[in-house]
Amino acid sequence: MKAGKKGRERADVTSRARESGRARTAERRRRPPPPPFLRTRESDAMSDVRCALAGAWRAVRARRVGQFPRVLRVVEAVEAAAPSALRYRHRARLRLGLRAAVLVQMLREARPEPDLYDAVDRFFPEGGPRREEAAVQEAQEGFRDLVLELLQDPERRRAFLMVHY
Repeated sequence: MKAGKKGRERADVTSRARESGRARTAERRRRPPPPPFLRTRESDAMSDVRCALAGAWRAVRARRVGQFPRVLRVVEAVEAAAPSALRYRHRARLRLGLRAAVLVQMLREARPEPDLYDAVDRFFPEGGPRREEAAVQEAQEGFRDLVLELLQDPERRRAFLMVHY
């Protein structure tokens, strides 16, 4: 009697495994295909994008501030090509941080003031884009004001750079 009971238990386990396997197969059939940028067969354009993103990520991780303008261009290109690839807040924080790092590096290198003013106007235009969220716009305006104050007062700039960098 015990041998028969074990046999039935094994049969039940085996049938459950078959059923779950069938369910998994059916579930795989119902799943939508992965987005084009995640497919295994890559076109030349997709491999170029992945290569650019990998290079941008390496520049950010290594804190190569000189490469940050290029990273910004890559982020903007990704935003234009696939707006849903990055969440709005992540994209805004990334862009703000990269732009701020470039400006602070320029301050640290004591670049000529006309170059600094051009960079401030390019990265943080007065008024900023209207589509930005209020918090992002406020942060951009605050940073712009800080940089402009530091440019006008060389003593305060030296003190700021000594304290923060």
